[in-house]
Amino acid sequence: MVEAEVKHCLPCQVGTRENTRAPLKMSKCPEQPWTHVSADFCGSLPPGEYLLVVVDEHSRYPAVEITHSTSARSTIPHFDKIFACHGIPEVVKTDNGPPFNSSDFRGFAGYLGFKHRRIMPEWPAANGEAERFMRTLKKNLHTSESQRKPWKQELWKFLRQYRATPHSSTKVAPAEALFHRNIRTELPSIQSFSKEDIRKNVLLSDKNAKNRMKRYADKRRRACKSNICVGDTVILQDPHPRKLDPPYYPKLHEVVKRKGDMVTATHGSKPVTRNISRFKAVDARYQSQDMSCSESDGDVIPNPTGENEGTRVESDQNSQTEERPLDSSSKVHRARERHRPAYLKDYVT
Repeated sequence: MVEAEVKHCLPCQVGTRENTRAPLKMSKCPEQPWTHVSADFCGSLPPGEYLLVVVDEHSRYPAVEITHSTSARSTIPHFDKIFACHGIPEVVKTDNGPPFNSSDFRGFAGYLGFKHRRIMPEWPAANGEAERFMRTLKKNLHTSESQRKPWKQELWKFLRQYRATPHSSTKVAPAEALFHRNIRTELPSIQSFSKEDIRKNVLLSDKNAKNRMKRYADKRRRACKSNICVGDTVILQDPHPRKLDPPYYPKLHEVVKRKGDMVTATHGSKPVTRNISRFKAVDARYQSQDMSCSESDGDVIPNPTGENEGTRVESDQNSQTEERPLDSSSKVHRARERHRPAYLKDYVT
């Protein structure tokens, strides 16, 4: 009974963090190189410059451009330069930040004829290829800064070595998977695979690596499938709570759309789209209360029968009132007035 009451208590659910997450969904490796690419910005560098990173999801080949602004007018020429070297991809995957949510970039995508795919908000894992490379890139920048070396020269040196080193997932060097040849570096190398063998090795190694990653991540996160569906009442997780803030917003949302792990819910007329792990299902009977249950504290429950003893009012799971007679041995005499529970205020006249 205590467990059921806590599950039906909205303040308790808002203040309790979920310990499980949805199972990891791995993206399929593209069949050909430079057909699906991921793009993102590296944070502001000391001189006020930014790094635009574009990573091929098949070969893991990174292209990096230095820019002084994240606006669409400054970014689009750098995309043009990258696409002039490697060709126009079929799909470009980005987050929802500037300039990717602008009309200029939408027009640029229509002009070149590629599909611009924006990931769901507040879920960087959906753009994991670019995000993971960004972590390695920042490590190189921190290393060059600690050694007081020119970070731009160290950046090009890092990219040259990275492109020629076999990737941990595909077991093939990014440059070899993209150009079907090795690029010359300080170390001697030989051509190890044919063009068809490279493609098969990339696809097979990528599939095995992602399967291992999924098993490890799901076990570590105690992942389980969520049964949230359209019409459910849910609460939304606060991605950046302050010290005394609860982990969930105290506002009820109704699920209006679900596509895989992407859920769209509304509070009033405002839609919110997040990953399903950001939502928690709650009891629908709080639909009209929204954490305002303390407004009627201090009200006294009236006796519906007009008698002083012999009956008491109880509430079942459906919030319906019923009367149950008591024996003389089970009568409870209280020295104070009983206060009405807040969730019964709509059911007692």
